[in-house]
Parts: sequence; C-alpha cells; structure tokens
Amino acid sequence: MVATDLSEGMLAVARETCGGFDNIEFRQADAHNLPFADNRLDVVTCRLGVMYFLDCQRALKEILRVLKPGGRAPFVAWGPVEESDFAQIVISLFAKRKASPILLPEAQHPFRFAESGSLSQD
Repeated sequence: MVATDLSEGMLAVARETCGGFDNIEFRQADAHNLPFADNRLDVVTCRLGVMYFLDCQRALKEILRVLKPGGRAPFVAWGPVEESDFAQIVISLFAKRKASPILLPEAQHPFRFAESGSLSQD
C-alpha cells in the first residue's frame, strides 16, 4: 500500500498515525503527476482532497493512467453546507469576523463538489 500527499507535513502525521503498520509506504506526490507506472494500481482513493486539485481533469486523467483495467477510484468530498452541522458551525465562526467569500464552482474550495454528480461532470 502506498499513501501519498502533496504535503510532507501531512505525510508525517500519517506516518505517526500508522506507526505500527509495516505494509504502508509514504511518498510525497502531486495528483497531477503521480510517480507510478501506467496500469499499476488496483485502487486510487482520495479523502477530502479532490476538491483542491488545481486542474481536476488533469489529475483524474493521471489517476486513470495509473489504475489497472477494472481498477477503482473512490473519492470523499464535502457535501452541501446545509446538510453538515459541522460545516455550518465552522463557517459561522469565520462569518462573525469576515463576510463569506463567493465560492465559484471551478475554484478550489471544500464545497467544490458538494452537488451530487458534480465531480463526474468535471
């Protein structure tokens, strides 16, 4: 198993969290340029990161490139703000200090793919 992240700091946290496992390799990598051969991986997953890809189509093509035929690519992204008590609380705390920015659909932000099916349209 290989865990990747663009941030070395996040990889350090992952290494610490998974310290007891010897079957995980940690590598710094950019989703837009994955350091793996074509058709190498059975699964590529991304947990709360896909909405921050600078060029989502490029990153998704790169993920497809490294997946074996029939491989899977499950992703986790935030849902609609109004369906998340946590998001509403966090946003309300920031809103007390500063007006909420306008979130453009193509911009990189937590709710970029909140609408059902929006990632598959990208």
